[in-house]
Amino acid sequence: MKPLDGIRALDLTHVVAGPYCTRLLSDAGADVIKVEYEPGDVYRQTGPLVQRHSVLFSNMNRGKKSLSLNLKTKEGLEIFLELARKVDVIVENFKPGTAKKLGVDYESILKINPRIVYCSISGYGQEGPYADKPGFDLIAQAESGLLALTGDEVTPSIVGTYVVDFAAATNAALAILVGLLSRERTHRGQHIDVALLDSAVIQTGIFTACSHAGLRVGRVGNKDRFVAPYGVFRTSDGHLALACFGDRFFRSLCQALGLERLLADPAYVTSEARMLNEQALTLVIESVTSRITTEDALSKLSGVVPCCKVVEEIEELMSNEQIKYRKTLSTVDYDGSKMIMTGVPFQLSDSDQTIDYSSPSLGEHTDEILRELGYDEKAISALRVKGVI
Repeated sequence: MKPLDGIRALDLTHVVAGPYCTRLLSDAGADVIKVEYEPGDVYRQTGPLVQRHSVLFSNMNRGKKSLSLNLKTKEGLEIFLELARKVDVIVENFKPGTAKKLGVDYESILKINPRIVYCSISGYGQEGPYADKPGFDLIAQAESGLLALTGDEVTPSIVGTYVVDFAAATNAALAILVGLLSRERTHRGQHIDVALLDSAVIQTGIFTACSHAGLRVGRVGNKDRFVAPYGVFRTSDGHLALACFGDRFFRSLCQALGLERLLADPAYVTSEARMLNEQALTLVIESVTSRITTEDALSKLSGVVPCCKVVEEIEELMSNEQIKYRKTLSTVDYDGSKMIMTGVPFQLSDSDQTIDYSSPSLGEHTDEILRELGYDEKAISALRVKGVI
């Protein structure tokens, strides 16, 4: 049995934040119906394709059903509202105000289903001076200070994945579970408002606090602001990630690399001194690591400095034994071809975590869903002719 068996959700989302939120619900057992209309979620045709299936769309929307439904038609809205009466959760990531124009906003649904847990995901939230502005991961990175923290001293760098979208999705999924738990006690649903900007600032806000406390906060490249040595170091054939906390591990590092002289140097004997002289310390360490291979560096440091790993290339992750053991990535069959799918980011000790890796074609389950609502084949055909489905 899966934790969310019996929970039904309508998914009005597209691209990353919304679809990943509802994918987390689906992975946990919720019956998720993705509502879209031609040409469907833009991610269907974004990125590389495997047998006409978008890798990006499939990873965000696996395990869901697809209902092709034109909400701008009277009949389409009626069908949606009929479904909304029966479900537990609705998730949308329209620009604020769009759901109301379509007649599928929280207030409209609340009238017919007071137990609904309704989640809105947007760039800036449903209210406030910026609420009507469109939101994207990159823009949230820029406005939250995330770009100001990432990169070298000269040039800000975009974080290498959609970190804000994934954070917002996870926050939304958590909030939905909180809403469902609260409903068990109050017998009422509620509206959840998740903003990309909030999800980014929660991550960068600690550095705002540090800045207010007197720390100069800026871009530090591949280093840390509080610990040294801590960062990415060159080897003769690649790079090494090294996190050296405290005097004990620093002593072990110096002994392993033949840098014992640093242990008597006032510039490096304390954590505070090492931070003040971080650039010089990096040059000294790289004077050794840059002359040996990554494998040799790991051999010297293994068991001495526990937080030391090679910087893996993306293509190498499928050979990582821990990733394979936990099925964080899996290779699945898609119409005779292979596609890599991401797994569930947590393990439960007493629940079924079997994953349905299939992603729906546009409108694949439309007839099935309408038949469950009582529509016969003649009525379904008429709806298709009228452009409702």
